[in-house]
Amino acid sequence: MSDSHDFVRRSAEIRHLVATSDMSAALRKAMDLVRDFSSREHLDEVTVYHMTLIEIENAHRREELDFDAALTRKKKLALQLLSLVGTVESLLVEVGHA
Repeated sequence: MSDSHDFVRRSAEIRHLVATSDMSAALRKAMDLVRDFSSREHLDEVTVYHMTLIEIENAHRREELDFDAALTRKKKLALQLLSLVGTVESLLVEVGHA
């Protein structure tokens, strides 16, 4: 399988995980994706996104965030993750790998 087909398959899987609210799995898959196709800077971004998700979930568990506030923050995080995947895709297109 070519790199571009692998990237497309894996990015679609991440989008599906986000769409089904499985952010933890989406972030793990995104870490693998950027590790294989992008820079350390993008890997650091995904790592911080994962940390943020854990903080949101912990704050919700401790009742420091109500459901709506936690959901709002998770949606923002999901948009950031999808934007990063789009950025990586754009960079791959620029260098002719997608």
